[in-house]
Amino acid sequence: MTSIEFEEESERELAHQQEQRQVFVEQQKEFKDSVTPIIGKLQIVGQIQVQERFKIAIVTTERFRDFHKAKFSKFLSTELRWVLAKKQNIDPEHSLMMGDSYFQSDDCLEFDVWATGNTYQFIIDYYSTLVSDGAMSSGELEAIKRRVIQLPRKTSGLVHITFELVEGRMGSIFHFCDYKDSCGSHAVGVLKRQALVHNVLYSDTIQGAESICRSWKHQFMMKKDTLLVRAIIKQTSRAGHTINIQQLKKDSSTSYHRSKGMLSSTDYNNNIALIAHDGKKLDLCCFVLEHLEQILKFDRILCTGTTGTWLKRFITASLNLTPESKYDLNSKLVLCESGPLGGDVQIAHVALNGLCSRVIFFIDPMQSHPHEVDIRFFEEAVESSADYPIYVATNSESADYLLASVMH
Repeated sequence: MTSIEFEEESERELAHQQEQRQVFVEQQKEFKDSVTPIIGKLQIVGQIQVQERFKIAIVTTERFRDFHKAKFSKFLSTELRWVLAKKQNIDPEHSLMMGDSYFQSDDCLEFDVWATGNTYQFIIDYYSTLVSDGAMSSGELEAIKRRVIQLPRKTSGLVHITFELVEGRMGSIFHFCDYKDSCGSHAVGVLKRQALVHNVLYSDTIQGAESICRSWKHQFMMKKDTLLVRAIIKQTSRAGHTINIQQLKKDSSTSYHRSKGMLSSTDYNNNIALIAHDGKKLDLCCFVLEHLEQILKFDRILCTGTTGTWLKRFITASLNLTPESKYDLNSKLVLCESGPLGGDVQIAHVALNGLCSRVIFFIDPMQSHPHEVDIRFFEEAVESSADYPIYVATNSESADYLLASVMH
């Protein structure tokens, strides 16, 4: 490929990406004002069936819990308790009088709340004190425990939440920080950025979260015990794709290399991730072609959206692939979202699940990047992985050694 042909190809690629992003923006506008029944035991609304429960993520910092305990406790005892205990046709404020039998079924619980480790413990401990004080029944507490889902502490938990957000399965984010909290953790900013990118309901103040919950309650009362919420629907025409974690786990457990005993004790899979900044995408493509035989030995090659598109074109041209070829790039190459839309987060989540132990991330040190916080968040997530070692190379020299270590 000559330099002129490459420049023309690059211009077409950039134009294609811009067109896809414009389509995404227009789709978000189209769905912004649409109301979709997603939670609750809905009465007949045409023939629409109830979808999955609405997910709310609650994240707090240690300083917030220490210095705003009273404010947070009030939010838990009023707004969040109503969200967790609400049942159609019965006023949640009278739930104590209904007794424990009212909470024996999950039918009355229409929201799921995801909370990171310390936040989860604070919530459960607070509701336990309400039971001790006689302000809440033990049945309600057990029902709440079934709907408040505990995630790992700190970065790992935030990766789980952000992954669900990027995948289109998180309905609302409540992210509470004290104004003096340092921004040493890049995870503090990445949730907000991705919530804004994907137009997900977000609040970083107690007041904002209270107003959202009160709005839900008002809708519930006005709609005759039926609550409708806006659902941001994951669009299949977007540049990237959702990641099937269960399928990756299945493929990893049945890996040819694992069954033949070809993986060392430090390997948990035979997958690799390839990522590159815009200024390094050509370098990565050249690197992959130079090491194509080794790269194609991996069961799955995870890539952020744009990088994966480039790699597929280069590999296809290099191998002159035909339908009869032994390489099925459509299944071997797993395309995530583009980096700015959360592809880095998706790959970080896969890695933290022990499904990708090697990452080649060609970083461009000469350019600034609008989604820099996502990149730092990815690096922080990799460093926080305690259960599975993750090996990262950030230039061609270190990537050479990373590949050389495979199978050794």
